[in-house]
Amino acid sequence: MPTTPPVSRRILGRAQVAAMLVAVLAPLAWTVLSSFKVGRDVMALPPQQIFTPTLDNYRELFLRTDFLH
Repeated sequence: MPTTPPVSRRILGRAQVAAMLVAVLAPLAWTVLSSFKVGRDVMALPPQQIFTPTLDNYRELFLRTDFLH
């Protein structure tokens, strides 16, 4: 009959999984959020955490380029 690992080992394992998820998902979230910012907000130092979202980047992508072709 298999035994369960000690509580500290389970907590450490879950913490490692959580850290890996943050490491993988944070850049993706940053990219998606940046796509809704205007250029000056993307390049601002320190980064703009509160901003007015815009769809101008997507409008330009689909209307001014041949992205879908």
